[in-house]
Amino acid sequence: MSAAKTPFFAVLSKKGIVYNVSWQDNGLFVEARISGGAAAWLKWQPGRVHLMLLETPPAMRNRGLGSRLLAALCAAARASQQPLDLCATPCSASSLAREDLIAWYERRGFARCDPSGAWMTYLGDDAAAA
Repeated sequence: MSAAKTPFFAVLSKKGIVYNVSWQDNGLFVEARISGGAAAWLKWQPGRVHLMLLETPPAMRNRGLGSRLLAALCAAARASQQPLDLCATPCSASSLAREDLIAWYERRGFARCDPSGAWMTYLGDDAAAA
């Protein structure tokens, strides 16, 4: 089965996420976008998805676009039974402060995986409700 036919990509399509895939030596590089400007860059490998960057342009923030895109990525990871992990690091001066960014991901079902708290993995909706 080609990677694009896995449950991960099927869920993205169903949720209206536009994505481009390019092959690299050790997996797929995926750019995913939602209408309105939020974008995510991921590394997809069988058995693991790593969210490298989730970004919403400053003028489009606080409208739920990043949350909607992240929810679609989490649903895709859940459907394909693959862990979704990330390193919560601000990527620009206009980003949330590091602790605020970590808290943002925690509210969406991610948990800290290391003592620094920067590495996080998605545990599911139940973790967000706890």
